[in-house]
Amino acid sequence: NVAFSALQTLDVNSYKFAEDDVYTLFFNENVKGTLQTLKIEAIESLRPQFSYDRTIKFTNYTALKSVALNKTRVQLTTAAFQGCTSLATVTGIADITNAPSAFAQTTALKSINVYSEIIPNHAFEESGIKSVLYNKAQVAPTEIGESAFAGATAIVLMDLSKATLIGKNAFNGATAF
Repeated sequence: NVAFSALQTLDVNSYKFAEDDVYTLFFNENVKGTLQTLKIEAIESLRPQFSYDRTIKFTNYTALKSVALNKTRVQLTTAAFQGCTSLATVTGIADITNAPSAFAQTTALKSINVYSEIIPNHAFEESGIKSVLYNKAQVAPTEIGESAFAGATAIVLMDLSKATLIGKNAFNGATAF
């Protein structure tokens, strides 16, 4: 498990990490402070599967700067990139629909492309997010979860005309909003 402890770049674009646990060799506690570039474009889901726990999380990978996700969609899990304070670039489409806290405390991240118009609880809490895009345009969310943008001081504008639910403290402390 320590064989990859100094890993800085991981490019596994064609590997889906399905039906096995090889990912634990790459994505483990030993690389949280060293992994800077992650290319996982073949992966379609980081969520657990029925009878098989293959949840992949990058919580508190503080050195992680760049992530390349699937260009059509990758389903994220709870806290998938929470606390990745150096994360500045995410390419591809992030499905955060069922992923509370997915990008919480990602202070360097300014823009992201999402798969749906649902922003879950704590999704961008205490983050540096300025722009959330859906279909290449600023998202007009149908739902915004509790504390979704709480403390996200860079978020300035969001079209709330389609929102049928805005959770408690959704924009609390989002001082530029």
